[in-house]
Amino acid sequence: MAEFAESAIVILEAAEKLILEKGYSATSMRDIASAAGYKSAAGLYNHFPDKESIFKGLLEYRSPYQEIFRLVETTQGDTTAEFIDVVFRNMTDYMRRHLSFVQLAMIDYLEFEAAHIHALITELQAHIAGIFERLTTLEGVRQDLPFPVIMRFMAMQIFGYVMTGNVMPPFLLGVISEEEWQTHMVNIILNGLQKELSDDQS
Repeated sequence: MAEFAESAIVILEAAEKLILEKGYSATSMRDIASAAGYKSAAGLYNHFPDKESIFKGLLEYRSPYQEIFRLVETTQGDTTAEFIDVVFRNMTDYMRRHLSFVQLAMIDYLEFEAAHIHALITELQAHIAGIFERLTTLEGVRQDLPFPVIMRFMAMQIFGYVMTGNVMPPFLLGVISEEEWQTHMVNIILNGLQKELSDDQS
C-alpha cells in the first residue's frame, strides 16, 4: 500500500470530509484545495494529477484491508467453529470503527464500478492465499466449497451485520444484547436456519 507525505495527507483528509458530505461528483478540485488550505487548485497538482487520483489515494490511505487480513491471519482456533466465532466478532467490531471506508467503497462502486476497490484487494493476493491455506487445515471445514465461495459468504455476513446494525430501529436491535446477536449469527453461519431433521423426517 502507498505511503503519503504529510502535505498529501492534508489534501486527502480535506477531500474525505467533502466527499462524504457532498458526494464525489459535487466536490471539485477547487473545493478540496480551499479545504486543504491552498489558494487555488494548482497547489494540489504537485501531489495528485486529478480528482480521481485523490479519491484513489484516499481509498488507499483509509483502507483497512491489510489490518483485516492481519486480524484473520493471527486468529487463534483449531476448529472451524472456533475460527469463525473469533473472526466474525473481531471483524464486525473492526468494521464498525471504519464505517467511513465503507462509505468510500460505496462511492467507488457507484462512480467507478468498484475499480479502485478491486485494485486494492488484488494487491493482497498473498494474504488471501494464506487464509485459504489456514482454512484448509481447520477441523470440520467443508472441503466441497470453493474458497472464493467461503470468502464471499463471510464478507456478506460481516458487511450485512454491520450495515443492518446501523439501519434497524432500536425496538428490534434491543430485543437481545450485542453478545447474543453475535452468538446467534455465528450459530447460523455454522449451522444454517433449518433445524436438524430426525431419522423419521429424513
